[in-house]
Amino acid sequence: MTDAFGELRSLLQGRPDAQTLGRLCVSMRGWEPRERDEILLPYAQSAVDRWPDELRAVGPDWAKRLLGGQERWAHATRFARTLTVSFERPTRPEWDALAWCDWRALRQFVAMEVDGLDAGIDALSEVGVLERLHELHVSTRAGVPSVTSAMARGELSGIRALMLEVGELGEDDLLQVATSEWRRLDALALNGGPIVYGNADRYCEPDVLAEEDFAQRLTRLHLSGACHGHRTLEMLARAPWTSRLEELEVNGWPTRDEDIELHAMAMSEFAREANLSALRVLRFRISPRAEELRELSSNRTLRSLERIEVLWRGRLINRLPRLGRQVLDEDLFTESVRAQWRDEEEKMARREGS
Repeated sequence: MTDAFGELRSLLQGRPDAQTLGRLCVSMRGWEPRERDEILLPYAQSAVDRWPDELRAVGPDWAKRLLGGQERWAHATRFARTLTVSFERPTRPEWDALAWCDWRALRQFVAMEVDGLDAGIDALSEVGVLERLHELHVSTRAGVPSVTSAMARGELSGIRALMLEVGELGEDDLLQVATSEWRRLDALALNGGPIVYGNADRYCEPDVLAEEDFAQRLTRLHLSGACHGHRTLEMLARAPWTSRLEELEVNGWPTRDEDIELHAMAMSEFAREANLSALRVLRFRISPRAEELRELSSNRTLRSLERIEVLWRGRLINRLPRLGRQVLDEDLFTESVRAQWRDEEEKMARREGS
């Protein structure tokens, strides 16, 4: 047994965590190539394959090293389940350097605030990485036509969770999301600016998402920014596939006075008609009003929710105590929801008292 193998075995007997993976990748740089390829890498692979996926990640720092041509880091990518890229504008040669690494185990690709992402998507497409992905999370100030092109080519048909947070979603982009033949998609998040129709910006008409066959396994849906509040509610109230949803998050509640009346009407229709028989978690990105909670509790299936989560933003935070009392005093929802809101009330009281 060589010294390198003994050190490797000792290292892998330690606790599986990011630090151990980091030490493993550093030690690989000193391995003799033949022993590395024939003995050490297969042994390390068999051990790391038993680790939880969340510990097997190549983060932004590693990605920068790889893009910078530091080839000694390339062998470490064979262990990675997740690749996270976060930098402004890599060149196509840099993307190519990243794409040609060994991504045999990769299942999740996360691109955070990346400009020029299309070149990266194209580079990963050319070496077959996209076909292996289960999750794709994209955040960029621009659009991502390469993603929807990959959908059209069927390269993302294995995706289970898709998150697009982009500067603008084109009408064709939304249509492609709605009409792609997703075999396993169960989580979808669309977060972005207004949908673009020709040369005019206007809010999304979400009718394309109301198709009966839309994402046949979808159980988690997050819509914010790209879809205006009342239009989203109207679509969800009539879409036949919403009966499968277990988790729903909607943003875009009205902030302009002229939208208030439209939103109130849509909320009433949503509370009356929405077929959300499987829903367990309803999440608001902007705090709903007390009367909206009453509307929701008029729907028998919405009344049986296990959680109602309100993610507060700055000026709205002082509305929580009044909403909490409304849920508790009027017995609007399940004991599970009321217990959750009692806990939130206590946390708020402690923060105000400190």
